[in-house]
Amino acid sequence: MRGPGVDVMIADGRVALRETDGPFDMILGDTYDDLFIPPHLVTREFFELARNRLGKDGIIIMNVVDAAETNLLTQSIAATMRAVFPMVEFWHRNGDVDFKSFLLVGAKEGNACALKKSITLGKVVWFCNDARDPEIVGTDAIVLTDNFAPVDRLISFEPQQRGKAPSVTADPL
Repeated sequence: MRGPGVDVMIADGRVALRETDGPFDMILGDTYDDLFIPPHLVTREFFELARNRLGKDGIIIMNVVDAAETNLLTQSIAATMRAVFPMVEFWHRNGDVDFKSFLLVGAKEGNACALKKSITLGKVVWFCNDARDPEIVGTDAIVLTDNFAPVDRLISFEPQQRGKAPSVTADPL
């Protein structure tokens, strides 16, 4: 896709970043759903690569879907971004009951939420929080690396599923 001043690449984010030099004004990661997150796109090494491809004023935006109760996956992705970017914003929207959508925004410089504390898109209000705030990203969050990114264990399930292994029934012989 192309437009005036816009050059869009649709590819595996890590492969595309390795094969290009940048600089990019924006990198958008939107590869997640509530069942699968590609681990190689949420690690410190991925965010370091992205940071190196961003221009001076460039930003990375990650769209993440997680459950409303713990959000441990989203918090861990935010903690990982915080390990690489000096500025990380944690955007959440109102009105979600079960699963929530989050936007994590990282930049090489700037103050989180300095420009806007909230925005309204249609009937949905998005709120900005500084991801350095321990009340936003709790102490249980971990920094994800290429050697340790247990995203499948961090995905928060609905309360009735949380803490229970899926039941497996073997076929009788």
